[in-house]
Amino acid sequence: MNNKEKQTLSIGDRMKLYYENRYRIFLTRRTPVIVRLDGKAFHSLTRHCNKPFDPDFMDSKLYAGQYLAQETQGFKLAYVQSDEINILLTDYDTLQTEAYFDYNLQKLVSVWQVKRPHRSHRSLER
Repeated sequence: MNNKEKQTLSIGDRMKLYYENRYRIFLTRRTPVIVRLDGKAFHSLTRHCNKPFDPDFMDSKLYAGQYLAQETQGFKLAYVQSDEINILLTDYDTLQTEAYFDYNLQKLVSVWQVKRPHRSHRSLER
C-alpha cells in the first residue's frame, strides 16, 4: 500500500493497520483449543445462594455452557466447575473446517467476554 492509499483510509482501517494488527496473535490451526472462562466477583453473585450447593446456581452455569455451545463454531465439549466454564474447540472436522475467528487470540478473548451471559439464568434474579 502506497502513501496516497494510506492517507485515504478511514479511521477504523487506520486503527487496525497501525495499532491492532501490530499485536495480533493467532493460535495454531488444526490443534484443539481450550477456552477457560473464569468467573469474577462470584462471592457477590452468590451471596443469596444456598450454601454449600445451590441447584439454581448450578442450573444457571449449565445454561451458560449450553448457550456458549450453541453459539460457538467448532464447539466439542464444555466442562463446568466452581466459577469457571471450560470449552473445547476444534477446527479439523474436515479439511474445509475454519477456526473460530481464525483463532485470533484477541478476537476470541473479546468475543467470549461479551458472549458469556452475565445473568445466566432467571433463577439468579432474586
